[in-house]
Amino acid sequence: MHYAEEQEEPFGFFDELDSILNQDLAHSDIVIALEAYLNIVERNIDFVIRAEALMTICCALVESSLFEKSKQAAIEYIIDEALMSTRDLNILYTILYFSGQVYPFALDTMLECHMISKLTQGILTKESKNHRLFSEISLLSELCHLSKLSTSDTKLLDETLINKLLNIVEETQCGDESLNCATIQLILAINGQFMRHPQVNENTVIKVLGNRFETSKSFGENLLFMMNRGTELTIQLLILKLLYALFTNTSTYDYFYTNDLRVLVDVIIRELYNLPEEDGELRRAYLEVLPPLICNTQYPEILHKSQQIACLLEELTTEQAHKNITKEVQLIVEKVRTECASVLVTTLQ
Repeated sequence: MHYAEEQEEPFGFFDELDSILNQDLAHSDIVIALEAYLNIVERNIDFVIRAEALMTICCALVESSLFEKSKQAAIEYIIDEALMSTRDLNILYTILYFSGQVYPFALDTMLECHMISKLTQGILTKESKNHRLFSEISLLSELCHLSKLSTSDTKLLDETLINKLLNIVEETQCGDESLNCATIQLILAINGQFMRHPQVNENTVIKVLGNRFETSKSFGENLLFMMNRGTELTIQLLILKLLYALFTNTSTYDYFYTNDLRVLVDVIIRELYNLPEEDGELRRAYLEVLPPLICNTQYPEILHKSQQIACLLEELTTEQAHKNITKEVQLIVEKVRTECASVLVTTLQ
């Protein structure tokens, strides 16, 4: 009997949470409701973590009508708690993560409150295997996916942070897959920020990778795995942006081993043949990676499937291809053929 009670008791707090979400509160009462909700989750956090229920609980709060009715006040309260209180940051960051997905204005509010500084400091002070890192890294990644951070926020994405993130990738390679993937996506988003900031003299992600040829190989291998698996469009585009940056910077021309280059060429050929007509942006990104890959890396030493690349580019210039791709992509194909001609010349003859 005692055993049965222990099994049933932890689930009781879910009913308490539901009762809070189902209240019809006035706008002025939202803080009281949020405090009650957080108190219950914190009181049962050990069970929540064991049951892997934290994301479900936080998502349910953000998507509730209670939260929606007072979303501005609710988000501001959670941000204030994250910045100043002693509450469990894992819970608060997870709520903010879903808030940013449901209400885009929440991300702007977080930036205005200097959340980037809070998150980067938290990541730098935690051990790589700390389970709380996932919520911090996921939230920072959402913020870095915004169109453009301020110069002051971008400066916080420095070498120390990039090195820490790459260490996390290496240390979780055979462990926490979720944290590994989230960290890679954050690095990709940070690289995207540097590529959006022409006033920044140096891409810190590329600089750090150039100094870590032998200590960040898992990162490169996982990039290729993610490309081959076909992740969501946004991530694929970010991967291709990073590859372009690697292949256009002298310090990272040879970042990938020749075997990895072969895999990359295989993926590019497959995708350019198979991409549907509407994926013009992704097709353009794949094409733009080809010239620096072919001309700047070790590719001329291996010429892997060079004939297939030449045939692919030729097919993309045919009359039939012109009906399926935009004028912009046609011009890019011609540019790629011209830039790659010196390497592919023997294949094209």
